[in-house]
Amino acid sequence: MRKFHFLQTLVAAAVALQVFSPGTAAADNLQPVTKAVGQRLPTITADSLAGSRVTLPDDARGRIALILVAFARDAQSQLDSWMEPFADATSAPTDTFVYYEVPMISGFMAKAMSGVINNGMRKGISEEKHPYVVVYYGDTDDFRNKLGMTDDEAGYALLLDGDGVIRQARSGMADDASTAVLIEEARTLAEAHRETGQQR
Repeated sequence: MRKFHFLQTLVAAAVALQVFSPGTAAADNLQPVTKAVGQRLPTITADSLAGSRVTLPDDARGRIALILVAFARDAQSQLDSWMEPFADATSAPTDTFVYYEVPMISGFMAKAMSGVINNGMRKGISEEKHPYVVVYYGDTDDFRNKLGMTDDEAGYALLLDGDGVIRQARSGMADDASTAVLIEEARTLAEAHRETGQQR
């Protein structure tokens, strides 16, 4: 019985390890996530791949943050389609701009094997990005329902102002036009935040 349980655990870990490995996106259609806009990001507390404890949006406070959320492996290419242009245009992470990739993994077995899963993810992600990949294990229903994230196969890009309020929210694969709008909004928010800080 113990041997069967051990094998069952290994199988579950192997499946979970594939969740956020690079793959072909299954829900590429670019869509607005209108319910999320104007809300403060619901609090997420989890460990980064660097081993640090991260609480969002608090740890991004004062910076313009791109939060990239996925619930399925095949959304990875969608997250990359938002993160890479944003990082290139803003040089994030800096004192002004930052991004966090947040894989959200539900299920008791995945949580039990979180150490194995995280080690597998570290091997596929460059070390300098490890502090900005925050892996959440637990129930995701409340988070998804609050923000109107109805497609489990999609990747989500949430642009936060310096107070953690969502100013843009999209799902799916970014294109040149959508990333241009995102980057322009990020720069506008940064300037507004800077001016507000000077007035205080």
